[in-house]
Amino acid sequence: TLMNLIGCLDKPNAGIYEINGKNILGLNTAEGSNQIAALSIEQVSALSSVAVKVLTPSQVEALSVDAVLALPPNVINVVSTSAFPSINSIAFSKLEPNQVAALSTAQIGVMTTKQISQLGFDQAGALLPTQIKKLADEVKYLSNEAISGLDPKVIKNVDFSVLTKEQINQFTSEQAINFQSNQISKLSPTTIKGLLAGQIEVMSPYAFKGININVMPYLSTGAVEALQTTQITQFSSNQLEALSPKQVGHLSSDILETWLPNKGFSSILNDDSVSGGIETSH
Repeated sequence: TLMNLIGCLDKPNAGIYEINGKNILGLNTAEGSNQIAALSIEQVSALSSVAVKVLTPSQVEALSVDAVLALPPNVINVVSTSAFPSINSIAFSKLEPNQVAALSTAQIGVMTTKQISQLGFDQAGALLPTQIKKLADEVKYLSNEAISGLDPKVIKNVDFSVLTKEQINQFTSEQAINFQSNQISKLSPTTIKGLLAGQIEVMSPYAFKGININVMPYLSTGAVEALQTTQITQFSSNQLEALSPKQVGHLSSDILETWLPNKGFSSILNDDSVSGGIETSH
């Protein structure tokens, strides 16, 4: 009983229960915001999940950044979805990875733009596949630093259609290994320019099947140079023919001198056309 009282799990039938002169029974009243703000870090960390679960938006908003950081993982994940958006956005840049991983998908679904944008490298690295999937198109609000911090295992859950060229540029080679064909298919002429040679080199050959022929001419020459024979074999005839002569000129010698001739394809290198660098018809 004493431990439950200290943890604010139980309430006395009569009288007043105070911590450091503050009436804990009033925490969930309209006056509770001031009392919440006055709690010490030690007092906040002692709050039970039951007490935190019923905090109102105004009371949650009254929590300082340090107070939010003091909430254990099994307590922060019971903050109601109505109150969760009221958490100080600055706190999200300092959350411990285990706090981030503990967040429910319902909480992830109500995060504000400011909260999402505050997630840093370490916080983003703790996001689980289900959490990334719940973010959906809100993933576009992740900072470049956060994008590069994502666990490679969650990459296949990222919606590429909402990312910018700069965000695509941030993916590491370890993350690029997990690029999926359906994600690559969502790249626009602008965002496909963000693909780097280091990413191209490690991408699964099957991921290239997703490249839309309309964006093929926008692959950077650096990206084209990084193409491996095992990758270009996955290109359709339409994809190959969509490459410009300038791009074809940057293909590796193995592809130009061995693979293309063996396939009976011919290359056109000295031409200013935006496509037609490879002729696949016999």
